[in-house]
Amino acid sequence: MKIKFVLSLAVCLIGMMSLAAVSQDGGGQSTAEKANQAYQDQDWEKAAAAYKALTAEDPSNAQAWFRLGRSYYSLNKHQDAATSSE
Repeated sequence: MKIKFVLSLAVCLIGMMSLAAVSQDGGGQSTAEKANQAYQDQDWEKAAAAYKALTAEDPSNAQAWFRLGRSYYSLNKHQDAATSSE
């Protein structure tokens, strides 16, 4: 199971091209920018919430799916991490 998860994440990472800004909030920072900043800051709760929103808006966004899984994994939400990498 762990190998499948790691391989799935690797495939997503290799296949990603770019993370597009999808939605804007009132402060001018896009959901993607918030997600990326939270990810860089290792604020996994905020990152997971933002990437969950991004994947709902754009299910083909491989980087958002990868980072959602990584965020869940860092929160010890392994089942959610595995589901997000399928």
